[in-house]
Amino acid sequence: MESFTFLNGKIKNKAGLTDEAINLLIKDFSCLTPIDSSLLGRILHYLLDGDDPEILAELEVLDIFFKALYFAPRLKSIETRTALFKANHEQSEDFLHRLGKIYHALMNPLNPNHLMPQRLESPSWLEALLLFASSSYTGDLKTYVELKIVEKILQAAEAGMENMVQYIFLEDPTDFSHCNIIKTFFSLTGFSSSAVHHFEIIRQALAHIDNNTKYRALRNITALSLPVLPLLPEICQCCTASLKKVRMVAIKIIKDYPDQAIPCLKHLITKADPSKKEHAVEAYLVLSPEESENNSGDKKQ
Repeated sequence: MESFTFLNGKIKNKAGLTDEAINLLIKDFSCLTPIDSSLLGRILHYLLDGDDPEILAELEVLDIFFKALYFAPRLKSIETRTALFKANHEQSEDFLHRLGKIYHALMNPLNPNHLMPQRLESPSWLEALLLFASSSYTGDLKTYVELKIVEKILQAAEAGMENMVQYIFLEDPTDFSHCNIIKTFFSLTGFSSSAVHHFEIIRQALAHIDNNTKYRALRNITALSLPVLPLLPEICQCCTASLKKVRMVAIKIIKDYPDQAIPCLKHLITKADPSKKEHAVEAYLVLSPEESENNSGDKKQ
C-alpha cells in the first residue's frame, strides 16, 4: 500500500484501507478544503491512524451555515458507500468508530432533519455512521423508527449474541428487507458470520406455528445475508406452508440452490400429508420446469 501524504505529514494507514476506500473518503471530505486546506489531511490522519483526535472538536464548531448546506457526504449512492464500508479493514471496528465520530461532528445540531437525539441510548456516533452509511440523511418517521429498532437490538445484544438472535427472530420478529439503516447495521457488525452459531433459533422461527413469524424469518435470511444452505431443509418445508406469501418467498430463496433443494422437495412429496404435498409439488415444478413440460406432454398424448 502506497503511503498517502498531506500537509500534516505522512499517513501510515494503520486501519489497512484499500486505495479505493481511501479515495472514497477523500471524495467524501474534499469539500472541506476551501474552509481549511489542512482539514482533509487531518481527518484522514485521524481515520486511518487514530492520531489527532483534536480534529473532532474543531469540526464541531465549523460554520453552522456550511453544515446546513453541506453535510451529507458526497457519496450519495448506496453502491459507492458499500464499496467504502465493506472494504477489508485490519482494524475495522476502530476505524468505523472514528468515522462515526467524524460524521457526528460534521452534522448540524440545529437541523431538525438529523436525528441525533439525546433520547436514544445507542451511541450518537453509531447513529451518525448508520445514517450516512445507509444514505438515510433525512429525519423522517421511517428513519426514527429504524433507529429505535437498532436501539432495541443493541439492548438485546447486551445479554449476548444468542439473546440478540432470539429477539430478532422470535421475541419481536420484524421484516427488515426494506430497512436500509438496519441492514447496514447488521452488515457493519458482521451479524451473518456470528449468527451461524445460533441457527437453531432461526430454525425454530422457520418452523413456527405462526405463518407471519415464518415469513419474517425468510425475508430476513435474505435481507441480513445469512447463509442459506444450513437452513435449506427448513426453508423447503416453508414451501408447503398454508399461507401463500410464505411459500412464495421460500421458493424465491431456494431457486438459487436447485441441486440441493430438489432432493429435499422430493422427500417432502413422498412424506408430507396430502394438504402439504400439493404445495411441495408446486415448488418442485418451479425448480424443475422440464418435469411440468413432460407431464403436460403425457396428458396430450
